[in-house]
Parts: sequence; C-alpha cells; structure tokens
Amino acid sequence: MTNKLQEAHFIFGPRAISAPIGVFLLVRKGREFGAICFKSIEPSEKINMGKSKFESYFQGDGSGLFIRKSVISVTGELNTKPLTGIGRFSFGGGNRKLKVGNWSFSYNYPTWISMWPYGNEEGDYGFEFSPTSAKNIADIDVFDSHLKWYKYDSHSSIKISIKELGK
Repeated sequence: MTNKLQEAHFIFGPRAISAPIGVFLLVRKGREFGAICFKSIEPSEKINMGKSKFESYFQGDGSGLFIRKSVISVTGELNTKPLTGIGRFSFGGGNRKLKVGNWSFSYNYPTWISMWPYGNEEGDYGFEFSPTSAKNIADIDVFDSHLKWYKYDSHSSIKISIKELGK
C-alpha cells in the first residue's frame, strides 16, 4: 500500500531516515552490510500510528553479497501504538525494533528508522546509510562507486528521489 506520505523518495535526517516502500536502504558499519526494504504500510485510525511490513538482510563476512548462504534474512511486521502510563513509567507502544542481522534500529510509523542502535542513546555509532532504487536484493552492489553514504546527523536533512538513484 502506498500513500502520499510515502512518495518515491528517501529523507535522511535529522537523526532518522524515511525510506520509500519497495526499494532497499543499505546500512554499513566497517566491513558489515545490511539492507532494509519496507514492503507495505497500513495506517491506523490514530495519527502517526500503524503497521509496516519489512524484510532485511545482513552480510557480516565483508563480501557485501546478499545472495550467499551466510546472509541473515528477517521478515516481519513493525507497529506503532500509543504508550500506556505516565512519563518514564510508560510502556507498550507496539513493536518498534527493526532487526537487521546482529543490528537493530528503532522504528516509527510509517517508515522511519533511527540512525543509531535500538535501546542506545542518540548519537553517531559509526553506521552509514545509502539509498538505492533496487527492488531485488540480488541487484545490490554495496561497492558501487555511485552509492552515496550518509552518517548520523542531528541537524540537517536531505530529500532524495529514487529517480535520481542507480541500483
């Protein structure tokens, strides 16, 4: 399902990334690589709440090849629900943990991903992210010189159309 919130562009920053449905967002840290693709979104009756289905891949051997048997793949559903409680004593809020192999990132509806590890304080943990127009995991080349990688930034934001991107 596509809606007006999810036009065909990525938004990088500040602090998080919004990815369009159906294309892969790459993640790297050192010689480890990940790929995330949102498959669908389903809004709730409440504003800024709903579900997203995703798939992710993790390649930790340095090859960057997501078609090897050593790749860890995950499919799942994330959701944002209202918190219950008051202040620091609040709990619930749905399933907001997006797994990418050994990594996990915070999720917020419809397709927002934090740029730091789930459960940690906000900051730069060495992760870099790259938008792609790839719809198939086998089409991704993490070493493509045309990829542009973005790091955590708490101040700036950039919008990138998938029409401008190679695979």
